[in-house]
Amino acid sequence: MNRVRACLAIGAMLMSFPAAAENSLVILSAPNLLNVADLTITGNGNQLSLLQETSLDAAAANTIRVSISGNGNGGPAGSVFSGAALSSGLMPGSLTQTGQGNLASLDVIGSRNLFAMLQQGSHNMITGSISGTGNQAAVQQFGGNNFASFSQSGTGNNISITQRSR
Repeated sequence: MNRVRACLAIGAMLMSFPAAAENSLVILSAPNLLNVADLTITGNGNQLSLLQETSLDAAAANTIRVSISGNGNGGPAGSVFSGAALSSGLMPGSLTQTGQGNLASLDVIGSRNLFAMLQQGSHNMITGSISGTGNQAAVQQFGGNNFASFSQSGTGNNISITQRSR
C-alpha cells in the first residue's frame, strides 16, 4: 500500500509539472501499511528524502503530509543549514519517522526554504508552515507524545526545535 501511494504521488507530481521540472523525491521506507506519505509539490528544484520505519505489529500509522508550492525547497543539491537549524545535525530535505503514531505535516509556499524533520518514538506531532524566501526550520522529537508547531513568514527566518521525553 505504501508503495502504491508513493507511486501515485510521484505520478501526480510528474503530471503536474512541465517536462523541464526537476523535483526529486527519494522514498527510503520499506513497504508497510502503517506508513503514509501524502505529497503535493508544484514548483521546480524541490528535493525531499522520506524515511518511515514502523514495526509490522505497530498499532498506529506514521504519517507525513507535505505541500510545497515554490522552487528550491527542502534540500536542493548542495544545500546546508546555517544558524540555529545547523545545530540540529539534520540534513535539509530529510523527513524521517521511526516508531509509531507519529504525524509530521508541513506547508511551504515560497522558494529556497530549507527544512528537515525527525521523529523517533511514538505519538509525536509536528505541524509547520513556512512562507517567504530563504527560511530554515529543523525539528526533532525523541520519545513520545511531543508536540511542536511553528510558522515562519518573510525572509531569512531560522528555527531549530529539539524535544525529548521519556
